[in-house]
Amino acid sequence: MIYYVKSGGYSELADSIAQVDKSTLILWGETDDMLPPKDAEKFHQDIAHSRLIKLKNCGNTLQIEQPQMTSQHIFQFLDYGKL
Repeated sequence: MIYYVKSGGYSELADSIAQVDKSTLILWGETDDMLPPKDAEKFHQDIAHSRLIKLKNCGNTLQIEQPQMTSQHIFQFLDYGKL
């Protein structure tokens, strides 16, 4: 994450991100003050089979700030993949 922030964020990874061809769950805190919210939209737009979920009242550490909600979304995503 430190490299991501220091490198300029999404712009340095854009080519690699667009190559992701697997179903991808993107969880992002709406109040994230470390990673720009616009990057979440870019990830979602560039990853063909992605789902973006923004968690309200949550910053950069979703798994700590809202562990139940985070795990619920992950389990739902994994369950959906089994269909």
